[in-house]
Amino acid sequence: MIETEQISYEETQTIAVCVDVQTLDNVDNVDTIETILNSRGRVISRVAYAEWKIVPDKLKERLRQLGYEMVEVPTLTASGKNGVDMKMTIGIMDALQGGESFDTIAIVGGDSDYTHIAKRCQRSGKHVIFLYHDGKTADAVKKDPSLEINAIDHVASKVIPRPAVGEGSPNDTRVRIPNDRGELALEPDQWITGLDVAEQSIGRGELKFNSIAFRIRDLEEGEGLSPKIAVIVLNTYIFHGMLVQPSRGKVLLAEDFETKRQAFIEKYHLD
Repeated sequence: MIETEQISYEETQTIAVCVDVQTLDNVDNVDTIETILNSRGRVISRVAYAEWKIVPDKLKERLRQLGYEMVEVPTLTASGKNGVDMKMTIGIMDALQGGESFDTIAIVGGDSDYTHIAKRCQRSGKHVIFLYHDGKTADAVKKDPSLEINAIDHVASKVIPRPAVGEGSPNDTRVRIPNDRGELALEPDQWITGLDVAEQSIGRGELKFNSIAFRIRDLEEGEGLSPKIAVIVLNTYIFHGMLVQPSRGKVLLAEDFETKRQAFIEKYHLD
């Protein structure tokens, strides 16, 4: 099986997610979080922290629908400051010390204080996914190289690239290509564009699996892929030998990349 460092489309990883609700703008942010986490594994615990009387009803209802435990955090000061960061940090520490069984902790928040608990989780052997809202997040979080980060306000509208067409339909122009887990159907131009994006990213020195997959999901002309599909696309290129993984989480072009790229295009009639 092809290994990846952080993102994986296997559903074997168990995830606990903690959300600082003041980080969110709308229901789309919540759905984006679900899309990202479902591409990583199986979410087994969801906890959201807020002063709920000031949270929009639609946002509260969506969190309830998804099964979030909703923890009340009242305002502490006259200026409106609450203690969500402290309460959420304590909740995460309790989960770590209580021996709760999960592989990954997803922290949704913008306060730089969350980086401390994130590193504590890493020292405890947990993988950490940090999800943030670009306009509500400290630079210290966004620039921390030790964290896997995802901007929830950038990908909310980019889930599935095209309307589904019934398999076998004469209008279905997608090309099904095998990988180590089965096969994936995409339009020919998507297969080629994704490969071009991978080649360009590696050429710029961007060698991390996660970073390349992130670029692939933002395809040209606004045709976005879901994070899960982008990962499968990248693993498909690796499976067919155009890209190689010399170490866990690192991706390079194969020495005979151009030859294998052309053979790939010809074999699956992508041109």
